[in-house]
Amino acid sequence: MSRACTVTGCEFGLSTVEGMRSSKWCYWHRLMRMTPDAQERAGADRFAEAQPPDLVPRGRGAESARVCLVCGWVIPSFYLDGPRCRACARVKRRESRDSRTYTFPPGYDRARLEKLQARRCAGCGSKQQSQALSLDHDHGSGLVRGLLCDRCNHDLLGAGFDSVRILANLLFYFQHPPTSGRWIAEEEREALGWRLKWVRDPS
Repeated sequence: MSRACTVTGCEFGLSTVEGMRSSKWCYWHRLMRMTPDAQERAGADRFAEAQPPDLVPRGRGAESARVCLVCGWVIPSFYLDGPRCRACARVKRRESRDSRTYTFPPGYDRARLEKLQARRCAGCGSKQQSQALSLDHDHGSGLVRGLLCDRCNHDLLGAGFDSVRILANLLFYFQHPPTSGRWIAEEEREALGWRLKWVRDPS
């Protein structure tokens, strides 16, 4: 028989779930100590898996347990958020917020973008551990473009006022700074036909 979770009053044994093994906590209390994004990934995994018998609340815990309306697992009361587990409730709140705030192009939603981008920022390629990637949208049309980390979304695109021209100038500056001896002012570059062909400022 597995050793008990170290949380006082917990009836579960130590977690033996692959990728979530713990020498101190059960599966549920191990989940609670993970980042929200990691909890969501674990919640997504629950869709494809039958709930192991040792993770089903028993005894006194079974009285207050509920079946999550989304993932379908029987959830102990301390990991519930209304009629859903914490991870599924967080996803539901974000989906509601996204639908109120943003307009997705036909056939796209956050789930499809996460799959297309492998849950990585389309700019720097990083995975944001503490929270989900931000939805970046065109401020003119209001349409969602993709998923970016906070740094790329706010510090790069935001600071560049979503201007392709500014970003293109910064790219040229980065590759040919004035101190390199290869600097050419923007007006001169355009006169010489150096304007990048792939740069098309929506304005």
